[in-house]
Amino acid sequence: MLTDIRYVKGVYKTVSDILAHSNSPLYNYLFSFDGEINYSYISGSTTTLKGGGHSDEVCYIFLCSQFNLDLAEDSPELTTSHRMVSMWTNFVKTGNPSPGEGISWLPATNDTRYYLQIDTDLSLQQDLLKDRMAFWDQIYTTYQNGTIYTN
Repeated sequence: MLTDIRYVKGVYKTVSDILAHSNSPLYNYLFSFDGEINYSYISGSTTTLKGGGHSDEVCYIFLCSQFNLDLAEDSPELTTSHRMVSMWTNFVKTGNPSPGEGISWLPATNDTRYYLQIDTDLSLQQDLLKDRMAFWDQIYTTYQNGTIYTN
């Protein structure tokens, strides 16, 4: 629930607002890859949680050199890094981040909230965390005129 309220709900609201007020394509993604250069892993965290966390994708795009990473050329981490760099540079060059590899990253629309699931494999999905966001929408609708205590 903390992740939802601190990060996910804000991203969800921002996506909704952009889709409502812009004609530009919006490409949404969920980074869920669990690898050895996830920030929680390389920072020495003792968490047992699996998957990607807030800002874990940064070291896959920029290969955080301060951590002296020694990755095999065929490692899932380098494969994920190469994919991400390719997608981000494709977006800068063409306005379309699709990675090739037989997958097309479609932009989200008001009708279909597409997002790319970035994990060991890439997959195009729809309606990211739809039920959880409906829950938060209901909370905000019910209590928007009152005080919500978060401590």
